[in-house]
Amino acid sequence: RQAWVLASVLESLSIDDYVQLADVSPAEQSKRRVLPRSELKFHFVGNSVAATVYDILLRLNALGNPQLCAVAVSCVGFFLKGQRGYTKDRRMGDLLSQALSSGDLQICRKALETLASLLAHFRQEAEKESRASAADFGDSRDGRVAGETIIGPPDVPRTGGAVEAAQPLAAFSDAVLAHITLSGSVGPAAQAPELHSPMKRSRKAKEEADTDRTDEVLRVRIEALAVVRHLQTQGLVNPMVVLPKVFALAFAGDSRLADPATDMLKEMLELRPSLLLNRLDEAFREGFLATLHAASPAQPARAGEAPSAQLLSGLGDLYAERFRKQKAMREAFLRKALRELLRLQTNQSEDRFAELAAAGLVSCGEEEPPTAARGRPKSRAARGGEGGLGLHKLPLQQQHQLLYAQFMASALSALPFSYESEPLLLIFECNHHLSLHAGTLLASFEGEDAAEKASSGDEVFAEALSILTCVVLKNALKREYGLSAEQCSGFNPKDPKQEKLKPFTAIVFGTGKPGEKEDGQQAGVRVRFPAAEWLGKGEA
Repeated sequence: RQAWVLASVLESLSIDDYVQLADVSPAEQSKRRVLPRSELKFHFVGNSVAATVYDILLRLNALGNPQLCAVAVSCVGFFLKGQRGYTKDRRMGDLLSQALSSGDLQICRKALETLASLLAHFRQEAEKESRASAADFGDSRDGRVAGETIIGPPDVPRTGGAVEAAQPLAAFSDAVLAHITLSGSVGPAAQAPELHSPMKRSRKAKEEADTDRTDEVLRVRIEALAVVRHLQTQGLVNPMVVLPKVFALAFAGDSRLADPATDMLKEMLELRPSLLLNRLDEAFREGFLATLHAASPAQPARAGEAPSAQLLSGLGDLYAERFRKQKAMREAFLRKALRELLRLQTNQSEDRFAELAAAGLVSCGEEEPPTAARGRPKSRAARGGEGGLGLHKLPLQQQHQLLYAQFMASALSALPFSYESEPLLLIFECNHHLSLHAGTLLASFEGEDAAEKASSGDEVFAEALSILTCVVLKNALKREYGLSAEQCSGFNPKDPKQEKLKPFTAIVFGTGKPGEKEDGQQAGVRVRFPAAEWLGKGEA
């Protein structure tokens, strides 16, 4: 409590300005009243009250007690607001780095709250300093006019501006980004109960502990997103590094995290939507892992069950706001997103997928969904019997590709299209891919060297999966948007004409009501990709 009070006092009051300096008379120091040094009955560290309090906070944190560490991290935030010169101190960086990497989620959250508060404070101070630098601007805090300078004692150290004070905080960007990464490999999720074998305990106690842990992890990620937003706004982090991570949060499934992430993406892409286009492949892979992480062992992500509309609503909102309005932008977005479906390159995220699969968040047929237990016969893939693929027996890489293809097809089908050219472009690109690869794949299994060509099972599986998904996706789009074969065959992507889609029954993205319109047209939130039909064709 005493440390909290001292740090709070130093946040708004520089006590050292009122303490008589050594070898300096009160008349020479300033015109304000000063307190004789002899009146302070304690040992000074660094000949300064601020340095003494700073040393106390460091010692408090060094004790290693979780509660004291959490208090020390919070007090550091108060202290640095009034003593910004200490942001460059190495010991301060070590304290915050240790807190961010702590296994105690409360300490992690306190450190993130401290960083967010400091960045917000320094931004406000920087704006005040910028206004004060204008010609003939009178600062209401001390009545001085811009350009005037108060000369103080030569021994008193000068602190830099607010912008300079905030710059050292950018060094924590990697640690903060690790906390918003939705995977089991880094961040607070690395120590989540689902990813490790817990000690034996009652089922109810385990569920309560898991719920508490999940809530605490969510709070940590919310604070981490706030820090990243401040860093990005102040130009202290590369937006190309931030974009894929924030894009993944839009698929978090919890509106408390997905909504601010979507809003941040809109701000970042308002002037330069191409930022996301340049990293769209990585962004969708992060988003896919986010949908898996939003699942649970009781309700894992399954092949044959498309992601819910709630998980994809942030993507639809972002597409409608930043890409749909301009023909060139929306076509570039659709083509690059579809390319992820056609290529199915999942090598870069295999380790993280394996962790989530080991945690029971992924299911490819070894157990039927709850609806099957109520009377629906099991699929051949789930039975793994004659004629079935036995999807749960597939290598982990192929299970990964299977679920990723389902995710990408579902995401594309759920976009809120407003023009006929949008679904027609996807159908056109699917037909183009089929014309180039379907015949080649079939031909590779014919002839004398068919057995040799078929030996590369991984490549054949990925190619066949992309072809099958293209066929199902284009048929679903034609059916859902009432597009005829003549419209599809006669479509020319270079045609500048933009015709609105005919009204159709749909549910608006977000919290809208059925039948509500956007920009005069229906905005769809429904996942139109028939995942069950797609999986059935794969089994056949």
